[in-house]
Amino acid sequence: MDHQSTQSSAADAPDLPRVALLSDAADPVRVISAAGAFDLGSLQQLQDVLAESAGGAAVRTVLDLSRVTFGDSSLLNLLLSAHSEQNLVLAGPLSPPVHRLFEVTGTDTIFAIAPDLDAARSA
Repeated sequence: MDHQSTQSSAADAPDLPRVALLSDAADPVRVISAAGAFDLGSLQQLQDVLAESAGGAAVRTVLDLSRVTFGDSSLLNLLLSAHSEQNLVLAGPLSPPVHRLFEVTGTDTIFAIAPDLDAARSA
């Protein structure tokens, strides 16, 4: 058996949460990319990046959720908190579990949700 094939990395495990800041401080639109599954135990990095964004000079924060595979009530709570502190636009397309989270809780009417990243940047 090949030893390399049994090792996995973050790139091979799509449900591991990953957060990346895609814009620099001079950009008036802060773009954050999130990927993987988010729950109470995996929110810290996203929480930190959103908090940093709220304290900056960006006129809008775009959170790309197109690669988020799962989110629970703790993710929803974090997004509601971020929404109250900054001009937050969520970018899709949303996965069925994430779309369902917003739909069931009625928060799909609270958040600005754009169909894709380009639409969210110009919202």
